[in-house]
Amino acid sequence: MACQGLALARSSGDYELESQLLWSKTVANSYYDQAEQAQAAGRASIAIARQHGLHDLLAYVLNDLALNLRLSGRLDEGNASAEEARALFRRQGNLPMLADNLTQAAWNAFLQLDLEGALGWVEESIELCPKINNGWTMALARFIRGQIRAVPGAWGAALEDLEASIEIGTEQ
Repeated sequence: MACQGLALARSSGDYELESQLLWSKTVANSYYDQAEQAQAAGRASIAIARQHGLHDLLAYVLNDLALNLRLSGRLDEGNASAEEARALFRRQGNLPMLADNLTQAAWNAFLQLDLEGALGWVEESIELCPKINNGWTMALARFIRGQIRAVPGAWGAALEDLEASIEIGTEQ
């Protein structure tokens, strides 16, 4: 169906639809562990979005491609994609996606044992989430901060964050 949709979008010159369908392929292929296909579709979607000034869509594709790239071990490329998406979300005032992006950046930094960087990203997300009533991302951010705090042995603070994560997540 995606191939038929892409053919239809291309034949009708609907660049936004073409970019959206390629973005969908990026996400779907990411979930099915088909990194190369996901990345190819993401890059094609990004090229179309850039060429036709689809800045809102561009930010979403960059953000989703960043996760796939990072999980594939392409950290520098994934971080650059996430950083560009973050800048676009800031300019667009897309605060829910900014919070998501910040939380992804925190988790990525944590996995790289960059605790200072991870804490910076997660703190910004935690500060933003209540302003936009984003409980789900707040629960994830508190979980990540709990993990960050546990590494150096700040057990009380870690436990506080982890318990808050469970409570907030349960409410969602």
